[in-house]
Amino acid sequence: MPKKFNNLQEYISLTREVIKANKDKGNRYAEILSSLYADPVHFLDEIVQNAEDACARIARQGKMIIQFEKDNIAIYHNGDPFNEDDLIAITTYGRSTKKQLSNINKIGKFGIGFRSVFGITDTPEIHSNGFHFVIRDFELLEAIDPIDILQPYTTLFKFPFKKNISAADLWDRVKAWDYRFILFLNYINKIEIINNDTREKFFIEKINTDDSKIVILSTNMTEALADEKYLVISKINNNQKKLSLALSLEKLYIANPLFVFFPTREILHLPFIVHGFFTTTPTREQIPWDNSAINENKVLLNQLKKLFTNFLKELCNRNLLTPDLYEAFSLSFSEHPIEKLWLEQWIDFLKNDNSILTNDNKYYHHSLVAFPRNKLLLDLIPKNVLNKLWNKKNWINIELIEKTNFIELIKKELSIRIIDEHDFAFALKKFNFNKNYNSQQIEFFYELLAQNPELVLPNNKNKFYNLSDYPWLYTSDNKWKLWDEGISNVFLYGAPDPATNINPALIKNENVVNLFYSLQIKPYDDQKGINHQLTIYIHKKAYRKFWDLFLANLDKVEYALLQSFECIPNLNNEWCKPNELYLPSKELEYYFSYNKNFVNFKWYENNYKLPLTQFISIFEKLNVNKFPKKIKIENQINEDDKTKLRGNSDVKPIVEENIDDWTIEGIDDFLANINLEKSNLLLHWILQFPDDYWWAKYSWASYIRNDEAVFHSTIWQILYTKPWIYDTDDNLIAISNLNISKLKLDYRLSASEIQHFINIFNLEVKDNFSLSLDELKLINMYRSGALNLADEIIIQNNKSKVNIHYFDIQEIKKNGFAVDSLKILEEYVPDFPKNLTPLMHIKKPFEKIFNKFIDIAYQWIMQQTLANNETYKIRKCRDGYIDLMKNEIVMTRYYIGGKTEPSDYFMIYKTILNTDVNIPTSLLLVDLSDVENALLLEIRDYKQFIKNNIIDPEIIFLLW
Repeated sequence: MPKKFNNLQEYISLTREVIKANKDKGNRYAEILSSLYADPVHFLDEIVQNAEDACARIARQGKMIIQFEKDNIAIYHNGDPFNEDDLIAITTYGRSTKKQLSNINKIGKFGIGFRSVFGITDTPEIHSNGFHFVIRDFELLEAIDPIDILQPYTTLFKFPFKKNISAADLWDRVKAWDYRFILFLNYINKIEIINNDTREKFFIEKINTDDSKIVILSTNMTEALADEKYLVISKINNNQKKLSLALSLEKLYIANPLFVFFPTREILHLPFIVHGFFTTTPTREQIPWDNSAINENKVLLNQLKKLFTNFLKELCNRNLLTPDLYEAFSLSFSEHPIEKLWLEQWIDFLKNDNSILTNDNKYYHHSLVAFPRNKLLLDLIPKNVLNKLWNKKNWINIELIEKTNFIELIKKELSIRIIDEHDFAFALKKFNFNKNYNSQQIEFFYELLAQNPELVLPNNKNKFYNLSDYPWLYTSDNKWKLWDEGISNVFLYGAPDPATNINPALIKNENVVNLFYSLQIKPYDDQKGINHQLTIYIHKKAYRKFWDLFLANLDKVEYALLQSFECIPNLNNEWCKPNELYLPSKELEYYFSYNKNFVNFKWYENNYKLPLTQFISIFEKLNVNKFPKKIKIENQINEDDKTKLRGNSDVKPIVEENIDDWTIEGIDDFLANINLEKSNLLLHWILQFPDDYWWAKYSWASYIRNDEAVFHSTIWQILYTKPWIYDTDDNLIAISNLNISKLKLDYRLSASEIQHFINIFNLEVKDNFSLSLDELKLINMYRSGALNLADEIIIQNNKSKVNIHYFDIQEIKKNGFAVDSLKILEEYVPDFPKNLTPLMHIKKPFEKIFNKFIDIAYQWIMQQTLANNETYKIRKCRDGYIDLMKNEIVMTRYYIGGKTEPSDYFMIYKTILNTDVNIPTSLLLVDLSDVENALLLEIRDYKQFIKNNIIDPEIIFLLW
């Protein structure tokens, strides 16, 4: 217990003796304790705390002046002036005169806290109540000359600067002071900060309002805000605000220091300030949360939980819980105990209170609000429909939809109903609320359709959300109309009566116009509305007029529109839809082995003088079949397979199921009499089938949503499990039992065709099938030394000469590729093994160049073919392939090469299926070794060139 002194002089005399004794012993405890505060500005916190306590003792509203001079700083306050006990306490470590004031908010401690002033001064002065002392040697009071104190202030602290203290630096530090501490002082409500040297003057003032929880913090220390309103919520024990939360109503702060009256070094990632009577370390900079001896911090944490809840309710009551706060409250939190506690209370508040802001700026329980997957739904689905269909009172506030952290939190923690575009369409058909839409809502409605065309596309007609059977078209006469895809009588604009035009307000939106175009709703054609007139002719069965108009306006015809019309005759002169018919071909006649539903070409020959090829092109655009067509079949899937297909789908209850599966027409009869010729035809055919031949679909739906999964179709299963493929031993086997490397070579598949075959049937292979079977054979020949092209050339010396074609190098350098500059030289060409050519490797940078070579090959074959036989024509069917055709039947297919991965090898060779076509043997050599200048080479000595370069990966050989 501290000693009681009879008077101040007795204390000073004894202190002088103690200081002398400590110096003699070498004790430096006072100096050490005085150096605890590393921040030289920290002394201001302590002096403000001292002034707050002095005002508290006499319950006076306090004010202060902090005044800078060149060599000192003077601080005034108007609190209870010093007495002898105060002077003794302020120079005695651990002693305070404030222990009598248990019911007063006392935050300063005479003793160690005051020692922080020794960070800037060696001789602090105290002038108060007639006392005028300087403190020397950290604790010795020594009387000095009096100084007049400014009125109405009662106390003056004067701190002459140490030699190493810069007044300018200290001033800059003070200007960066976190002035918000004044929010948590009960008595000091104004502080003036003056620099007499620079003539700068600042102030901090707390202004209480008529609302006890709203405080105005006024200051000129920042340019951003002069007067800043704060909502301050406190928990008061024994008339003391043990805990407080302060939220700025003007500015969103992302992070704030934890305040123990003054900011500590602990930063909370919260948009409001937390203040509490936490026990700190001696420097007041940290809070020892894990110290079991400091139970009061745990008690305050527990009390803070209730304050957080009251704070959130207060925000809602005042309508201050804004979308920005929702986002800031939902940030990712660290392991700080206060942040963890906040997140728990925030989630609990969202779960249990009326906490979700809606579009009418009210707060609802989360079970009564809906979340729109698309913001347009907020304007398109009325609240009464939300209530009737989903028992929801309102939408979540539109601004909250953009708040990423908040949305992620509620998706994780709450069960807010998500309404999507499909739900909207379902509700629309049930309640017809579009009839009451205003002009802006109609524009929003069409923007939604443009973003989700599946809502109106006719191929989704069986979906619960599809609007094909609903009047969704808004016309120029402001009416809602049903759209019939079968009769094209709707146009964007320009159509005369009785046709219908879209409302002109809608065609200002490019996305909406694109939607209409996808549905074949386009501007009316000024030349009599071709497609509309064609529709009329079909309905009147005026077929000759239909085709007259059709052929006269091929560039204006909408083929997709006409695909559903019965407009093409079969061999029995019955008018059929295009997809019901086949294009006549030897392959199809051979496949079916009897007369099927083929297009009646004679009808067109008798009525029109156009080339047959032009009609074939038209029929292809109309989707006349050129392969055996898909036939939908009924298929049943057992419940186990359905469960596997549904996977993790949460569509419940399942009220509708559908299976779309198919085979192809005539496959069973064809496979029943299979032979090698038929097998070869079928294999090359299926490689050209569209991908949708191989997949069936299982779909399922509840009342408000649907889902689907795909599985292998019946035709895939038939071709995979039934024996129709021949291996090298002439065994007829199923694909499921096929070793691809044992496939009979008579199938003559290229590398890309083999790979496509593997991909279709999910075959597992060990060999490298980026090459053809012949190419793999060639590689093995080369590796074993069995392939010696130099010897082959010598053997051929006595054989007849053939034409070698190459491009003029100088012209290529000048103009690039020059197809017309072909020259001819007589040289020897090696007699390569049949269908084999040297191996080469195509680098990625040269793909464009190689594509040009394919074009050159196409042009050369076309010129040579048509020069010999005008009945032939050629086409590029896909990358790297050129077909020679006669009467629309592929007679010869040339594989020139195709795109590959950078690591793949390329082999280019010719395949002659019909030898009566006279195509000269030609050879092009291309040097790609120079990246900047890839040139065709003028080779004078082929023998030497091939001998030296045959395995060079940067040489391409094209042989056809």
